[in-house]
Amino acid sequence: MTLPEELFDLVERLRQIEHGSRSEVFQEALRRYFGEWVCEPTEDERRLVDETLADL
Repeated sequence: MTLPEELFDLVERLRQIEHGSRSEVFQEALRRYFGEWVCEPTEDERRLVDETLADL
């Protein structure tokens, strides 16, 4: 799979925050896209993602 650099960077930053693999990031994204329930992030996790996105 080929991603634009900015999307790849987002995946990498999220992977580092969540201490998971790229595969897990993509699996969760696809679950959300197709409407499958996944765990909701805690407020701290949500804040970290928001801060990461703001840095971009």
